[in-house]
Amino acid sequence: MFMIVGLVISAAFFALITAIPLKIAFRIVLKHSMEFGEAFKIMFFAGIIASIANIVVILAGLGDGWLGAGLSAGVLFLAVSYMLLHSAGLELGQSLAVGAVMTILYFLFSIFVSAILVESSDDEGDDDYSYRAFEPAGILHA
Repeated sequence: MFMIVGLVISAAFFALITAIPLKIAFRIVLKHSMEFGEAFKIMFFAGIIASIANIVVILAGLGDGWLGAGLSAGVLFLAVSYMLLHSAGLELGQSLAVGAVMTILYFLFSIFVSAILVESSDDEGDDDYSYRAFEPAGILHA
């Protein structure tokens, strides 16, 4: 029960964030605008589909590293394209093009936000522990 509630809440949060890149991708590819409510609905259901598929990927043991990131990107692309095909009434080529541009914009946005968060965590003035990641069991520290 809690997993379903968490899935719905995370899909709603995901849709709030990703509806804007979808609107931008829609404008770039099709040269006309999409309502925010329509973009939210598409991204909400795409978020649920992608989350369920990502849970399966993690349970299969494929969720770590670059393979997991690539599978997540592919699942997101297919989920968005599917929802655009069926909810927005686009043709297959149009939905694939909008889905591809939206996925690229989403991951560029994710990289940008990650870079800001990493940079802000470095500015806190704490000790730099990053060099200790490769140190075997703290042997170099007395």
